[in-house]
Amino acid sequence: MGRHEEAIAEQKIAAGVAPRWRWMGGISYAKAGRIEEVRKLLVDLEQQNKPPHMFVPAVRGTDWFKPLCRDPRFHALRKRMNLPPV
Repeated sequence: MGRHEEAIAEQKIAAGVAPRWRWMGGISYAKAGRIEEVRKLLVDLEQQNKPPHMFVPAVRGTDWFKPLCRDPRFHALRKRMNLPPV
């Protein structure tokens, strides 16, 4: 628990091999409180959301993104993606 920076480093390696796995970095970024990185990833995924990216259910169904709730940009992005409140 709490080894978020190590998880982020490993997920970057995985994303280099299989780019669809970039979304996993968003979870670690959120848990580490790295809000700007999560926002950038969500914006990128929003633009690729045809069909919905596999990351979208994680935003809907987990509390991983609760650290973002204080960021109005996250709420605006969530509304644009038609996601329910976190």
